[in-house]
Amino acid sequence: MKQKTDRHNADDLQHTDVNMTKEEQQDKHPMITGKKYFILLPGTSKPQEDIIRNVLQQTPGLEEVSTVAECDFILVFCIIVSRAGTDIDAAVNELNAVSETKPALFVVLHHTFEPEKMVPDSSHVTRMNTLTVDCLFSEDKFLDCVRNREALDRIKQCFPPQVSSSSG
Repeated sequence: MKQKTDRHNADDLQHTDVNMTKEEQQDKHPMITGKKYFILLPGTSKPQEDIIRNVLQQTPGLEEVSTVAECDFILVFCIIVSRAGTDIDAAVNELNAVSETKPALFVVLHHTFEPEKMVPDSSHVTRMNTLTVDCLFSEDKFLDCVRNREALDRIKQCFPPQVSSSSG
């Protein structure tokens, strides 16, 4: 099954704009049309409310549900505790155990005190219908930095634009 997934991703990249950079090609993301999400917190470390709130504020009107069956997408918070590759692989396995097909926003959290620290890029996650972003946090707070702003912007792009209810 993994070979089929990788082949599908490769086909998607072949049909992208030739002027796109490799990073932009890897930036393909799911389009999430529903508002119901399920939070998956793999591992033993849990993100603080401030971090979760920063991600959820990107799209108003989202509703947390208690089961994967009820949700439109899965919101995964993967805190890097030991080695990035090991922690991410374990989180992807846990995600696939609850659903191999639901769209997912996969937020990889790197602990640091340096807002501009270079961290390993987590774009090697090849699960279909999944956007993976790397974010930086310190203690229990989301860092105010370029990397986090870019990650939050990428998350916003997964949702259709909000339609204004006012008539003009």
